[in-house]
Amino acid sequence: MSGNPGIDLTAVVHARVSPKGVLDNLSQQEVDKLLDRGQGGLYPLFRRCALAVLNSGTLIDDARLIFDAYKDFEIRIVREPWGIKLEMQHAPGSAFVDGEMIRGVKEHLFSVLRDIVYTHNEIVARFDLEDSASITNAIFCILRNARTLDHKGRPDLVVCWGGHSIPREEYDYTKQVGYELGLRGLSVCTGCGPGAMKGPMKGATIGHSKQRIKDGRYIGITEPGIIAAEPPNPIVNQLVIMPDIEKRLEAFVRLCHGIVVFPGGAGTAEEILYLLGILLDPANASQQLPLVFTGPRESAGYFELDRHDDGAVEIAYFGLRPEFIGRGIGKAMLTRAADEAWALGANRVWLHTCTLDSAHALPNYLARGFTQFRRETYTAELPDD
Repeated sequence: MSGNPGIDLTAVVHARVSPKGVLDNLSQQEVDKLLDRGQGGLYPLFRRCALAVLNSGTLIDDARLIFDAYKDFEIRIVREPWGIKLEMQHAPGSAFVDGEMIRGVKEHLFSVLRDIVYTHNEIVARFDLEDSASITNAIFCILRNARTLDHKGRPDLVVCWGGHSIPREEYDYTKQVGYELGLRGLSVCTGCGPGAMKGPMKGATIGHSKQRIKDGRYIGITEPGIIAAEPPNPIVNQLVIMPDIEKRLEAFVRLCHGIVVFPGGAGTAEEILYLLGILLDPANASQQLPLVFTGPRESAGYFELDRHDDGAVEIAYFGLRPEFIGRGIGKAMLTRAADEAWALGANRVWLHTCTLDSAHALPNYLARGFTQFRRETYTAELPDD
Protein backbone atom coordinates (compact mmCIF):
# COMPACT_ATOMS: atom_id res chain seq x y z
CA MET A 1 0.00 0.00 0.00
CA SER A 2 1.26 3.46 -0.76
CA GLY A 3 -0.08 6.92 -0.24
CA ASN A 4 -1.54 8.49 2.86
CA PRO A 5 -3.74 6.08 4.90
CA GLY A 6 -5.34 8.77 7.01
CA ILE A 7 -2.07 9.87 8.62
CA ASP A 8 -1.28 13.59 8.70
CA LEU A 9 2.22 13.72 7.23
CA THR A 10 2.46 17.43 8.01
CA ALA A 11 2.32 16.88 11.79
CA VAL A 12 5.82 17.10 13.22
CA VAL A 13 7.23 17.11 16.75
CA HIS A 14 10.42 18.40 18.36
CA ALA A 15 11.38 16.08 21.20
CA ARG A 16 14.10 14.64 23.40
CA VAL A 17 13.84 10.97 24.47
CA SER A 18 15.83 8.67 26.75
CA PRO A 19 16.50 4.95 26.21
CA LYS A 20 14.74 2.34 28.30
CA GLY A 21 16.59 -0.93 28.78
CA VAL A 22 18.12 -1.03 25.30
CA LEU A 23 21.20 1.19 25.32
CA ASP A 24 22.64 3.03 28.28
CA ASN A 25 25.62 5.05 27.07
CA LEU A 26 27.96 5.80 24.19
CA SER A 27 31.54 6.97 24.06
CA GLN A 28 32.36 10.34 22.54
CA GLN A 29 33.95 8.59 19.58
CA GLU A 30 30.77 6.59 18.97
CA VAL A 31 28.67 9.74 19.16
CA ASP A 32 30.98 11.56 16.73
CA LYS A 33 30.78 8.69 14.23
CA LEU A 34 26.99 8.57 14.42
CA LEU A 35 26.75 12.29 13.76
CA ASP A 36 29.32 12.26 10.94
CA ARG A 37 27.53 13.22 7.71
CA GLY A 38 30.57 12.70 5.52
CA GLN A 39 31.65 9.66 3.53
CA GLY A 40 32.05 6.75 5.91
CA GLY A 41 30.01 8.50 8.57
CA LEU A 42 26.99 6.76 10.07
CA TYR A 43 24.57 9.68 10.22
CA PRO A 44 22.81 9.08 6.85
CA LEU A 45 22.25 5.42 7.74
CA PHE A 46 21.12 6.24 11.28
CA ARG A 47 18.76 8.99 10.11
CA ARG A 48 17.19 6.78 7.41
CA CYS A 49 16.56 3.86 9.76
CA ALA A 50 15.34 6.13 12.57
CA LEU A 51 12.85 7.86 10.29
CA ALA A 52 11.52 4.50 9.08
CA VAL A 53 11.03 3.32 12.67
CA LEU A 54 9.25 6.55 13.62
CA ASN A 55 6.73 5.76 10.86
CA SER A 56 5.96 2.36 12.38
CA GLY A 57 2.29 1.50 12.04
CA THR A 58 1.41 4.10 9.40
CA LEU A 59 1.05 1.46 6.62
CA ILE A 60 3.09 3.65 4.25
CA ASP A 61 5.45 1.53 2.16
CA ASP A 62 6.61 4.28 -0.20
CA ALA A 63 10.11 5.23 0.97
CA ARG A 64 10.17 8.36 -1.19
CA LEU A 65 6.91 9.59 0.35
CA ILE A 66 8.34 9.18 3.84
CA PHE A 67 11.65 10.88 3.09
CA ASP A 68 10.03 13.70 1.12
CA ALA A 69 7.44 14.39 3.81
CA TYR A 70 10.10 14.61 6.51
CA LYS A 71 13.02 16.02 4.56
CA ASP A 72 13.71 18.43 7.45
CA PHE A 73 13.91 15.64 10.02
CA GLU A 74 17.06 15.83 12.13
CA ILE A 75 18.26 13.62 14.95
CA ARG A 76 21.25 14.05 17.22
CA ILE A 77 22.69 12.42 20.32
CA VAL A 78 22.96 14.39 23.54
CA ARG A 79 25.42 13.07 26.11
CA GLU A 80 24.56 13.64 29.74
CA PRO A 81 26.37 12.59 32.94
CA TRP A 82 23.89 9.74 33.48
CA GLY A 83 23.55 8.53 29.91
CA ILE A 84 22.38 9.68 26.48
CA LYS A 85 19.28 11.14 24.93
CA LEU A 86 18.12 11.50 21.35
CA GLU A 87 17.05 14.96 20.30
CA MET A 88 14.81 15.18 17.24
CA GLN A 89 13.56 18.03 15.11
CA HIS A 90 10.61 17.69 12.70
CA ALA A 91 9.91 14.08 13.76
CA PRO A 92 6.69 12.37 12.54
CA GLY A 93 3.83 13.32 14.83
CA SER A 94 2.32 9.81 14.54
CA ALA A 95 5.13 8.51 16.79
CA PHE A 96 3.84 10.56 19.74
CA VAL A 97 0.74 10.67 21.87
CA ASP A 98 0.01 13.50 24.32
CA GLY A 99 3.52 14.82 23.81
CA GLU A 100 5.23 11.52 24.68
CA MET A 101 6.85 9.10 22.25
CA ILE A 102 4.95 5.82 22.02
CA ARG A 103 6.86 3.26 24.08
CA GLY A 104 7.12 0.63 21.34
CA VAL A 105 8.41 3.22 18.87
CA LYS A 106 11.01 4.36 21.41
CA GLU A 107 12.20 0.78 21.91
CA HIS A 108 12.54 0.31 18.15
CA LEU A 109 14.39 3.61 17.80
CA PHE A 110 17.03 2.65 20.34
CA SER A 111 17.26 -0.85 18.84
CA VAL A 112 18.31 0.85 15.61
CA LEU A 113 20.94 2.85 17.47
CA ARG A 114 22.17 -0.24 19.33
CA ASP A 115 22.59 -2.36 16.19
CA ILE A 116 24.19 0.32 14.05
CA VAL A 117 26.75 1.10 16.74
CA TYR A 118 27.47 -2.56 17.47
CA THR A 119 27.80 -3.55 13.82
CA HIS A 120 30.20 -0.70 13.09
CA ASN A 121 32.33 -1.06 16.23
CA GLU A 122 32.34 -4.81 16.78
CA ILE A 123 31.36 -6.61 13.59
CA VAL A 124 33.09 -4.65 10.83
CA ALA A 125 36.25 -4.28 12.92
CA ARG A 126 36.53 -7.85 14.23
CA PHE A 127 35.19 -10.21 11.59
CA ASP A 128 36.22 -11.25 8.08
CA LEU A 129 32.93 -10.68 6.30
CA GLU A 130 34.20 -12.48 3.19
CA ASP A 131 34.55 -15.78 5.07
CA SER A 132 31.42 -17.93 5.54
CA ALA A 133 32.25 -19.21 9.03
CA SER A 134 33.21 -15.73 10.19
CA ILE A 135 29.95 -14.30 8.84
CA THR A 136 27.97 -16.91 10.78
CA ASN A 137 29.90 -16.03 13.92
CA ALA A 138 29.17 -12.34 13.36
CA ILE A 139 25.45 -13.05 12.94
CA PHE A 140 25.33 -14.90 16.25
CA CYS A 141 27.10 -11.98 17.93
CA ILE A 142 24.55 -9.47 16.58
CA LEU A 143 21.64 -11.66 17.67
CA ARG A 144 23.18 -12.20 21.09
CA ASN A 145 23.82 -8.48 21.56
CA ALA A 146 20.16 -7.84 20.67
CA ARG A 147 19.20 -10.44 23.33
CA THR A 148 17.21 -12.56 20.91
CA LEU A 149 19.18 -15.61 22.08
CA ASP A 150 18.28 -15.11 25.75
CA HIS A 151 15.20 -17.35 25.56
CA LYS A 152 15.61 -20.30 27.94
CA GLY A 153 12.37 -22.16 27.28
CA ARG A 154 11.50 -24.93 24.85
CA PRO A 155 12.15 -24.42 21.11
CA ASP A 156 9.17 -22.30 20.15
CA LEU A 157 10.14 -19.79 17.45
CA VAL A 158 8.43 -20.03 14.06
CA VAL A 159 9.70 -17.85 11.22
CA CYS A 160 6.95 -16.68 8.85
CA TRP A 161 7.77 -15.52 5.31
CA GLY A 162 5.42 -13.97 2.77
CA GLY A 163 4.55 -10.84 0.83
CA HIS A 164 4.24 -7.40 2.43
CA SER A 165 1.56 -6.25 -0.02
CA ILE A 166 -1.09 -8.98 -0.13
CA PRO A 167 -4.88 -9.23 -0.67
CA ARG A 168 -7.19 -9.14 2.32
CA GLU A 169 -8.03 -12.85 2.19
CA GLU A 170 -4.35 -13.77 2.32
CA TYR A 171 -3.74 -11.38 5.22
CA ASP A 172 -6.67 -12.84 7.16
CA TYR A 173 -5.31 -16.32 6.52
CA THR A 174 -1.88 -15.38 7.93
CA LYS A 175 -3.64 -14.06 11.04
CA GLN A 176 -5.50 -17.34 11.44
CA VAL A 177 -2.27 -19.32 11.17
CA GLY A 178 -0.63 -17.00 13.70
CA TYR A 179 -3.59 -17.50 16.03
CA GLU A 180 -3.17 -21.28 15.86
CA LEU A 181 0.55 -20.89 16.55
CA GLY A 182 -0.17 -18.65 19.53
CA LEU A 183 -2.67 -21.12 21.01
CA ARG A 184 0.11 -23.71 20.95
CA GLY A 185 2.50 -21.44 22.81
CA LEU A 186 4.67 -20.71 19.78
CA SER A 187 6.32 -17.34 19.15
CA VAL A 188 6.70 -15.64 15.77
CA CYS A 189 9.63 -14.13 13.89
CA THR A 190 9.12 -12.25 10.61
CA GLY A 191 10.64 -9.54 8.46
CA CYS A 192 8.75 -7.16 10.80
CA GLY A 193 6.84 -5.25 8.10
CA PRO A 194 3.15 -5.30 7.08
CA GLY A 195 1.19 -7.99 5.22
CA ALA A 196 2.29 -11.58 5.81
CA MET A 197 4.85 -10.29 8.31
CA LYS A 198 2.27 -8.56 10.51
CA GLY A 199 -0.62 -11.02 10.16
CA PRO A 200 0.97 -13.99 11.97
CA MET A 201 2.12 -11.73 14.80
CA LYS A 202 -1.32 -10.21 15.18
CA GLY A 203 -2.96 -13.63 15.27
CA ALA A 204 -0.37 -14.94 17.73
CA THR A 205 -1.09 -12.09 20.18
CA ILE A 206 -4.71 -13.25 20.40
CA GLY A 207 -3.69 -16.89 20.82
CA HIS A 208 -1.20 -15.95 23.51
CA SER A 209 -3.80 -13.81 25.27
CA LYS A 210 -6.28 -16.68 25.37
CA GLN A 211 -3.59 -18.94 26.82
CA ARG A 212 -2.53 -16.18 29.27
CA ILE A 213 0.98 -16.20 27.83
CA LYS A 214 2.60 -12.91 28.83
CA ASP A 215 6.09 -13.43 27.44
CA GLY A 216 5.32 -14.15 23.78
CA ARG A 217 8.09 -13.14 21.42
CA TYR A 218 7.38 -11.18 18.23
CA ILE A 219 10.81 -10.78 16.67
CA GLY A 220 11.33 -8.59 13.63
CA ILE A 221 14.51 -8.86 11.57
CA THR A 222 15.21 -6.20 8.98
CA GLU A 223 18.13 -4.41 7.30
CA PRO A 224 18.81 -0.83 6.18
CA GLY A 225 17.98 -1.47 2.51
CA ILE A 226 14.34 -2.39 3.14
CA ILE A 227 13.38 -0.84 6.47
CA ALA A 228 11.89 2.29 4.86
CA ALA A 229 9.62 0.26 2.57
CA GLU A 230 8.75 -2.16 5.38
CA PRO A 231 8.79 -0.21 8.68
CA PRO A 232 8.49 -2.39 11.79
CA ASN A 233 4.88 -3.17 12.57
CA PRO A 234 3.69 -2.14 16.06
CA ILE A 235 3.50 -5.73 17.36
CA VAL A 236 7.25 -6.35 17.12
CA ASN A 237 8.70 -6.44 20.64
CA GLN A 238 12.25 -7.37 19.65
CA LEU A 239 13.73 -5.57 16.63
CA VAL A 240 17.06 -6.50 15.06
CA ILE A 241 18.78 -4.54 12.28
CA MET A 242 21.14 -6.83 10.36
CA PRO A 243 23.87 -5.25 8.15
CA ASP A 244 22.46 -6.49 4.82
CA ILE A 245 19.94 -8.82 3.16
CA GLU A 246 22.21 -11.89 3.10
CA LYS A 247 22.92 -11.74 6.83
CA ARG A 248 19.24 -11.13 7.47
CA LEU A 249 18.39 -14.36 5.65
CA GLU A 250 20.90 -16.35 7.65
CA ALA A 251 19.67 -14.77 10.88
CA PHE A 252 16.17 -16.14 10.19
CA VAL A 253 17.53 -19.67 9.76
CA ARG A 254 19.83 -19.47 12.78
CA LEU A 255 17.00 -18.32 15.06
CA CYS A 256 14.08 -20.45 13.93
CA HIS A 257 12.78 -23.82 15.04
CA GLY A 258 10.42 -24.05 12.06
CA ILE A 259 9.41 -22.02 9.00
CA VAL A 260 6.00 -21.24 7.51
CA VAL A 261 5.91 -19.75 4.00
CA PHE A 262 2.86 -17.82 2.78
CA PRO A 263 2.25 -16.53 -0.78
CA GLY A 264 4.60 -13.69 -1.66
CA GLY A 265 6.61 -12.05 -4.39
CA ALA A 266 10.24 -11.86 -5.44
CA GLY A 267 11.49 -11.40 -1.87
CA THR A 268 9.70 -14.54 -0.71
CA ALA A 269 11.08 -16.47 -3.68
CA GLU A 270 14.59 -15.36 -2.70
CA GLU A 271 14.00 -16.59 0.85
CA ILE A 272 12.74 -19.96 -0.43
CA LEU A 273 15.72 -20.43 -2.76
CA TYR A 274 18.13 -19.53 0.04
CA LEU A 275 16.52 -22.09 2.34
CA LEU A 276 16.45 -24.80 -0.34
CA GLY A 277 20.16 -24.27 -0.92
CA ILE A 278 20.74 -24.99 2.76
CA LEU A 279 18.43 -28.00 2.96
CA LEU A 280 19.85 -29.60 -0.20
CA ASP A 281 23.44 -29.34 1.01
CA PRO A 282 24.58 -32.88 1.89
CA ALA A 283 26.34 -31.47 4.96
CA ASN A 284 22.90 -30.59 6.39
CA ALA A 285 21.26 -33.94 5.64
CA SER A 286 20.93 -34.82 9.33
CA GLN A 287 19.47 -31.43 10.28
CA GLN A 288 15.72 -31.36 10.83
CA LEU A 289 13.87 -28.13 10.10
CA PRO A 290 10.06 -28.21 9.80
CA LEU A 291 9.02 -26.32 6.66
CA VAL A 292 5.40 -25.62 5.72
CA PHE A 293 4.12 -23.96 2.54
CA THR A 294 0.56 -22.77 3.01
CA GLY A 295 -2.02 -20.27 1.81
CA PRO A 296 -5.78 -19.70 1.60
CA ARG A 297 -7.97 -21.40 -0.97
CA GLU A 298 -7.91 -18.20 -3.01
CA SER A 299 -4.16 -18.68 -3.53
CA ALA A 300 -4.53 -22.10 -5.13
CA GLY A 301 -4.07 -20.65 -8.62
CA TYR A 302 -2.50 -17.78 -10.50
CA PHE A 303 -3.20 -15.30 -13.26
CA GLU A 304 -1.17 -12.77 -15.18
CA LEU A 305 -2.48 -9.62 -16.83
CA ASP A 306 -0.96 -8.08 -19.95
CA ARG A 307 -1.79 -4.49 -20.92
CA HIS A 308 -1.80 -3.80 -24.66
CA ASP A 309 -1.17 -0.55 -26.48
CA ASP A 310 -4.78 -0.37 -27.71
CA GLY A 311 -6.06 -0.10 -24.11
CA ALA A 312 -7.16 -3.73 -23.82
CA VAL A 313 -6.00 -5.98 -20.99
CA GLU A 314 -5.43 -9.65 -21.70
CA ILE A 315 -5.64 -12.34 -19.04
CA ALA A 316 -2.51 -13.90 -20.47
CA TYR A 317 -2.18 -16.76 -17.99
CA PHE A 318 -4.77 -18.35 -15.77
CA GLY A 319 -4.51 -21.66 -13.99
CA LEU A 320 -5.10 -23.77 -10.91
CA ARG A 321 -3.02 -26.42 -9.26
CA PRO A 322 -4.41 -29.82 -10.37
CA GLU A 323 -5.62 -30.82 -6.90
CA PHE A 324 -7.86 -27.71 -6.76
CA ILE A 325 -9.58 -28.12 -10.13
CA GLY A 326 -13.30 -28.84 -9.90
CA ARG A 327 -13.79 -27.29 -6.45
CA GLY A 328 -15.27 -23.98 -7.61
CA ILE A 329 -12.14 -21.98 -6.79
CA GLY A 330 -11.63 -20.99 -10.42
CA LYS A 331 -14.89 -19.03 -10.42
CA ALA A 332 -13.78 -16.63 -7.71
CA MET A 333 -10.28 -16.37 -9.14
CA LEU A 334 -11.48 -15.50 -12.65
CA THR A 335 -13.83 -12.88 -11.22
CA ARG A 336 -10.92 -11.34 -9.37
CA ALA A 337 -8.70 -11.44 -12.47
CA ALA A 338 -11.37 -9.61 -14.48
CA ASP A 339 -11.94 -7.06 -11.70
CA GLU A 340 -8.21 -6.28 -11.50
CA ALA A 341 -8.03 -5.98 -15.29
CA TRP A 342 -10.87 -3.43 -15.33
CA ALA A 343 -9.21 -1.60 -12.43
CA LEU A 344 -6.22 -1.04 -14.70
CA GLY A 345 -8.45 1.14 -16.88
CA ALA A 346 -9.04 -1.46 -19.60
CA ASN A 347 -11.41 -0.66 -22.44
CA ARG A 348 -11.72 -4.40 -23.08
CA VAL A 349 -10.75 -7.53 -21.12
CA TRP A 350 -10.08 -10.68 -23.07
CA LEU A 351 -8.40 -14.07 -22.92
CA HIS A 352 -7.93 -17.08 -25.14
CA THR A 353 -8.55 -20.77 -24.57
CA CYS A 354 -8.14 -23.94 -26.57
CA THR A 355 -9.02 -27.63 -26.52
CA LEU A 356 -5.92 -28.35 -24.43
CA ASP A 357 -7.40 -26.41 -21.52
CA SER A 358 -9.42 -28.06 -18.76
CA ALA A 359 -12.99 -29.01 -19.63
CA HIS A 360 -14.05 -26.59 -16.89
CA ALA A 361 -12.32 -23.61 -18.53
CA LEU A 362 -14.76 -22.49 -21.26
CA PRO A 363 -17.94 -22.89 -19.14
CA ASN A 364 -16.24 -20.82 -16.41
CA TYR A 365 -15.33 -18.04 -18.87
CA LEU A 366 -18.86 -17.87 -20.28
CA ALA A 367 -20.46 -17.95 -16.82
CA ARG A 368 -18.32 -14.99 -15.73
CA GLY A 369 -19.66 -12.83 -18.56
CA PHE A 370 -17.09 -13.44 -21.33
CA THR A 371 -18.40 -13.90 -24.87
CA GLN A 372 -16.73 -15.60 -27.81
CA PHE A 373 -15.52 -13.09 -30.42
CA ARG A 374 -13.21 -15.23 -32.55
CA ARG A 375 -12.72 -18.92 -33.28
CA GLU A 376 -9.62 -20.39 -34.97
CA THR A 377 -8.59 -23.89 -35.96
CA TYR A 378 -4.93 -24.83 -36.18
CA THR A 379 -2.63 -27.77 -35.49
CA ALA A 380 0.23 -27.60 -33.00
CA GLU A 381 3.01 -30.06 -32.29
CA LEU A 382 3.36 -30.91 -28.63
CA PRO A 383 6.64 -32.00 -27.04
CA ASP A 384 6.90 -35.68 -26.13
CA ASP A 385 7.31 -34.91 -22.44
